[in-house]
Amino acid sequence: MLTQYQLQRLRRLAQPYVEDLPATRAIDNLIVIFDVLETIELSAAQMTTIFGATALTYVTELIYGAPEQRVAVLAALAASEAQGGV
Repeated sequence: MLTQYQLQRLRRLAQPYVEDLPATRAIDNLIVIFDVLETIELSAAQMTTIFGATALTYVTELIYGAPEQRVAVLAALAASEAQGGV
């Protein structure tokens, strides 16, 4: 179990990439962070604290979604970026 301090540090690590979505570099880094956190078996609530609900949904869909879902997620990210970000 992580402390609140540790969760906030991880959030500060992920946040610049969340703000840069849908940039490829941001997606790549968020997937790496997600994979590491999934390996240590964080709860859904902890993952949401770190990524935020919207970014966590996008990353999860990119990793586990069907190929057509990935295309939809990337399109939604692009539309979101055009409107000012996630």
